[in-house]
Amino acid sequence: HSAIVLAAAVVKKMPPPLLREYVPMFFLPLVLRLATDVSKTCRDAVADTIGEVFARAGAGEVAGLYDYMGLWFTNEGAQAAALRSASARLFGVLVRSRPEFVRKGNRGRDIVGLLQTALERGAEFKSGAALGKKPKDGEWEEAYFCLLCFENICKEFPALAAKHPDVWVLVVKFMVHDHPWVQQVSSRVVHARIMELDPETLGSGGSAPPTFLSQRKGALFEIVRNTCYQINVDDDQFNEELAATGTKTLAWCAAAMDRHADLCFADGTGPTADAADGRAAGGPVRWLYSRLSSMAKERGRRRRGAVFRTFAALVAAGDGGRVRPYLDVVITPVYRAISEAEHAAGGGGRDDAGG
Repeated sequence: HSAIVLAAAVVKKMPPPLLREYVPMFFLPLVLRLATDVSKTCRDAVADTIGEVFARAGAGEVAGLYDYMGLWFTNEGAQAAALRSASARLFGVLVRSRPEFVRKGNRGRDIVGLLQTALERGAEFKSGAALGKKPKDGEWEEAYFCLLCFENICKEFPALAAKHPDVWVLVVKFMVHDHPWVQQVSSRVVHARIMELDPETLGSGGSAPPTFLSQRKGALFEIVRNTCYQINVDDDQFNEELAATGTKTLAWCAAAMDRHADLCFADGTGPTADAADGRAAGGPVRWLYSRLSSMAKERGRRRRGAVFRTFAALVAAGDGGRVRPYLDVVITPVYRAISEAEHAAGGGGRDDAGG
């Protein structure tokens, strides 16, 4: 780690003409450490140092590094997974540190294309392994850094990100990946995007182009289903950050589904959502209330607390008329939690109710 700190200090102090001359001498060893170091602290320090190299090097030197990264990203050799993970992280650093470089030509579009290919390959986790099985490092790191890179693209080039609905569909799929870091970044990206939109129009106002929610039917329902999946875990696996984001996401989606129920079901061009549940009497919004109610019937203080906070958010986000049809499914778990709490307070058992 001391050597990395020293390298970072040298990169920051070197005059730009001299740095440009020695860019390969710094870049290649740093990438090797990024791909192989077992310490997250060291990898983060290396990424920051590479960001300094990108920021201070000339456009010609950065273009050469960009070409290297593209080759590594498509590598199929023995170290392919590690190289692709490192390349995805490098692209994310490049987008953040040199957005003007990425903006020129078709570089941004090309990076998104590479990310889409990698995410499509990684999305096979849903059929290739049972959910709940702890993934190996090589099975999640590439997807994680691809998602982080796409998050940076969304921040720097939101119009570019919006033009790739199929990538958004993939991001939604990764909300139920086994690794919590993958779940967190995918949920964060989806949440940030939908919070920019009006649930009534699914647009950002004016003459904004259509979004992936309207371009890929079923995506809206899958966001809801996957968010419920994240919350519906035992207390020892519960993630407060995911639950807090999920509450806001579900409140927004409920309003959107109430207005656009026709977009909740795949028609062959969108994701394969479990739409059969959502087609139950009352439609997708009632499915959401029923699913939350079912989740809260199970013991688990943190899960129940998240469900009840979501119910409160749904009430706060809509008028009374929008919530009234679903009061029957809301009352059942609330009554159960109160009864169990009273029973526990009377000495009848352990208090496992949430609220």
